[in-house]
Amino acid sequence: MPGQGFYNKDRRCVVLRAVYGRRARNGREGEISSSQGSRSASLSREHAVYEANLSRWLSDHEGEYVLIKGDKVDGFHESRDEALTAGYSRFGIGPLFVKQVSPSEPVHHIPGALI
Repeated sequence: MPGQGFYNKDRRCVVLRAVYGRRARNGREGEISSSQGSRSASLSREHAVYEANLSRWLSDHEGEYVLIKGDKVDGFHESRDEALTAGYSRFGIGPLFVKQVSPSEPVHHIPGALI
């Protein structure tokens, strides 16, 4: 569907994802969408808003997912998918900051992973 933001200039399908501070990627593993830039360029303002408000949000919104676009908090949602759906409906396909309101970052152990 050219013209609706799902294809790049080479007419290849582009699937964008910018969640939990990850950079947008197109449909191929390992390729970064050049139009989205790096995480530091595209989501640093949103991350700063999250960090500045986290202690205040913990009492009322712990466990919920916050949607931030630019300097504005767009809302809190019960699930990550709900937050993404709301963000894409409101802002279109592109970088969004969606993060669970939590006092600490989760640690994921991957047995046998090579780093």
